[in-house]
Amino acid sequence: MHIARRGDTLIASAPETIRGLIEVRGLGIVSLPFVEAARVRLVIDLVPLAEVPRMPPEGDRVELLGMQMPRLRLNAFEASAPLKCALALRDAVCGVSRS
Repeated sequence: MHIARRGDTLIASAPETIRGLIEVRGLGIVSLPFVEAARVRLVIDLVPLAEVPRMPPEGDRVELLGMQMPRLRLNAFEASAPLKCALALRDAVCGVSRS
């Protein structure tokens, strides 16, 4: 992934060699529609289940290119992982605090 800073915004894009491709466990490499670039609003760290806090620390953030971004620590193999991503992204985009 390529990340660039434009003013107070971070922009992410995929390397040309893998644009529109995703590895799906059990299916292999799959082609999907894609966008050239997207604004980065949230960082999701995929961690072992034991490292997912029951209650995330207030203001959990990570620095990227000199900017502080909200962070979610998530275990990708939980059935609720997609919903947790959607809720955290909603909160990041809308400026909702998770307190």
